Amino acid sequence: MEGYSAPDSYDFRMCRADGSTFWVTCCASKVVWNGRPASLGWLIDITDRKHAEEAVRRPDKLFGAVFQSTPAMLTLSTLG
Repeated sequence: MEGYSAPDSYDFRMCRADGSTFWVTCCASKVVWNGRPASLGWLIDITDRKHAEEAVRRPDKLFGAVFQSTPAMLTLSTLG
């Protein structure tokens, strides 16, 4: 691990047993375990985020993507 440098995370697709795919981000961190250097890694399902990012890239879908991917209440109003 000495002198080794790599990004903190990688995004990639994985395949389920049924053949469907989903996006994950793989994160890793250097840790000490029982007094020895080790790596701790974990995966986070980011499929919803990837779908929202793709929708934002398509201008005709931007408005719907914002409302579908925001967990807060949004209000649209007009002045006058």
